[in-house]
Amino acid sequence: MPMETLAQDLRFALRGLRKRPGHAAAVVLTLALGIGVNAAVFSVVNAVMLRPLPYPEPDRILDVLAINPRISSQRVGVSPADFLVWREESTAFASLGAYVPFGTFDLTGEGEPVRLSRHLVSEGLLGALGVRPEVGRLFVSGEYRTGGPRAVLLSHSLWRGRFGGDPAMAGKGITLSGEVYEVVGVLPEGFRIPGGQPDLVAPLVFRPEDATDRSAAYLGGIGRLRPGVTLEQAQAELGPVTERLARQFPGSNEGVTPSLKPLQEVFAGPARTALLVLSGAVGFVLLIAAANVANLQLARAASREPEMVLRAALGAGSRRLARQLLTESVLLALLGGACGLLLALLMLSVLPDARGLYLPKDVELGLDGKVLGFAFLLSLLAGFASGLLPALRAARGDLYRTLQSGGRGAGGGERSPRSQELLVVTEIALALVLLTGAGLLLQSFLRLQTEDLGFEPEGVLTFALSVPEASYPESERIAAFYGEALGRIGRIPGVVAAGAAKELPPAEPWSFLPEIEGRTVSKEDSAGWQLATEGLFPALGIPVLQGRAFTAADREGASPVMIASRSAALRFFPGGAALGRRVLFNAVWYEVVGIVGDQKTPGAPVSPVFYMAHSQLPVPADYLRSLSFAVRTKGDPLRLAGDVRKAVWELDANLPVSDLQTMEARLAAGSTVARSRFNTVLLVTFAALALVLAMVGIYGVLSYQVSRRTHELGLRMALGAGRADLFRLVLSRGLLLTVGGIGIGLLGAFALTRVLESLLFGVGSLDVLTFAAAVPGLVILAILACSLPARRASRLDPLEALREE
Repeated sequence: MPMETLAQDLRFALRGLRKRPGHAAAVVLTLALGIGVNAAVFSVVNAVMLRPLPYPEPDRILDVLAINPRISSQRVGVSPADFLVWREESTAFASLGAYVPFGTFDLTGEGEPVRLSRHLVSEGLLGALGVRPEVGRLFVSGEYRTGGPRAVLLSHSLWRGRFGGDPAMAGKGITLSGEVYEVVGVLPEGFRIPGGQPDLVAPLVFRPEDATDRSAAYLGGIGRLRPGVTLEQAQAELGPVTERLARQFPGSNEGVTPSLKPLQEVFAGPARTALLVLSGAVGFVLLIAAANVANLQLARAASREPEMVLRAALGAGSRRLARQLLTESVLLALLGGACGLLLALLMLSVLPDARGLYLPKDVELGLDGKVLGFAFLLSLLAGFASGLLPALRAARGDLYRTLQSGGRGAGGGERSPRSQELLVVTEIALALVLLTGAGLLLQSFLRLQTEDLGFEPEGVLTFALSVPEASYPESERIAAFYGEALGRIGRIPGVVAAGAAKELPPAEPWSFLPEIEGRTVSKEDSAGWQLATEGLFPALGIPVLQGRAFTAADREGASPVMIASRSAALRFFPGGAALGRRVLFNAVWYEVVGIVGDQKTPGAPVSPVFYMAHSQLPVPADYLRSLSFAVRTKGDPLRLAGDVRKAVWELDANLPVSDLQTMEARLAAGSTVARSRFNTVLLVTFAALALVLAMVGIYGVLSYQVSRRTHELGLRMALGAGRADLFRLVLSRGLLLTVGGIGIGLLGAFALTRVLESLLFGVGSLDVLTFAAAVPGLVILAILACSLPARRASRLDPLEALREE
């Protein structure tokens, strides 16, 4: 098409928009809604799934884990001994390193003490990622050796936030958990590995005994493939190695196989299903918006048929007329896209915070080149889609029929109403699919909120403490400190009970294979082990069902005792008769002296747990150092936060009181509840938007039909039809369209809501109540949307209607 012709079409389109500002505004705003929500969600998808990792040649970086059917059906960590063999015998990797994705350091010195997350990385890991430090250097070989100097790398955010971005930090010493570490460098912005974005990274030192340690699989691995080597080749190379290890060490390695995945896929994994669902939802919103615009364009094209006839009579070809209409439609869509980008920016500023759930903590959401290109492409597609039907009608227009109609715009015959009605049916079907999905997620979220967790979270203050080895080297000193801290906190006015445990919900207890005296337990039948102090059960409101709770007499040197949860008693003892029975833990026999109610994590099944008294020192000192506290209070728990800090700092001013929050806030921030809330809020919002657009669509089509059929309706009234008859005529037409849309929508909902299964809790994807509520709700709204044009039809003046041209 010559540029001169295109310029003429654009000038004509702009003049037309100025003459019809109301029509242009309606089209632009409708498309802005559809394109804006799509651009906002795409920016999240781009950040999580499409944006390349901030490392050189990220497609060659693999996450290296294992599949161990004895532990889980999911990917799990690798034992130190196995990892060392894999690294030694693999030739597929240019560099392969291990990491420990958990741990903390307490930063003391200037300012208030603070707890920081810490990851350990072995030699080869930073090289596999291709990390270049922002400041200073990376670790050197000597710092990965036993007895080597204590070194640490700061995250970019910690360097900026705590140390003001001081470039002279490299080479300085900081005190971490009572020990002085040299800051050798600062990691680049955006650094992350599976397990999160740590505040600090320290060397992972392999000791000589690690070469034979297959007792626990806690290491992750990251490797960079050699040039020309594929993932499949690396996987195949490790296969024979793991088979040999399984033969040599069947007790620990039977069934263990390597599991290699692209690192990008690992980071995107938890968000993939949810983001695909949300992308589909906003895609439906755009389709509904485009259908509404197509109806507007069809109505406008019908009113312009005399103009089109005149232009055709003056020599304009049908293709030129069709191109003119398409040009106008695309221009409106591009304006809608520009407004949609402004709406996307607004949405990104008010969206529920997904950082830490789906997004890296420091990711910046915005309108980068990919998002702008995506919005532009959507605008073009929406413009062509919404302008296609009017353009086709112009290309196939019947000049003589329109002339014979007297210029009343009847040239469209029945085709225009049928096309418009088909679009409305499509809108209602799509809206029903979204409404059903939103209802399922809303039900799931409400069930998570009202789930019986086995304890009473209301009125409980929680926080965590960890005592450093440098100040508390022996188990006895650790137990004495925690006993004194609980005593001081328990004496604060307003405190009802205070206790502590190794883990508090939503964290899960660590697992072990219990050995029951006089009974054989299956190797697959594991349970959780939990350290608890006197006062934990009353602080959480966990009932003692049989026997007793821990007392001050349960100390080191006393007879070892254990308390079983109700599910542990039922699973491991016939009839649940656990009292007086003995369980082996860490080579020590413990007598079960009590049975308590089950506590659970939101959205997770109940798991059996055995509790041991922290004061009896049932595990080595390193496992005793960190505890999470639960303090039951009268009134608002946060009111006592200052008193709790003071009680701890009176004992040790260098201990950070971390994660100080109510139990309710702690549960709400847990990944299961937080992700459910995020997904629900967005899908309910998009479903509501789709519903509004669908109702506007059905209202617009019926209003247009009433205006087009004014002469016919007047004739009906002249022949004896009453106002109620006309009301029913228009209303029944709208309801017929609604029923058609619901029928198609139900088929789509039955098929597509199955995608939601992995996001639901306590409700099936074919939940009858959700469908039963969605359909009547949609019908009621449709009746309201149909009533206005039906009422207008019933109030027509028959004489004025018969004069209508």
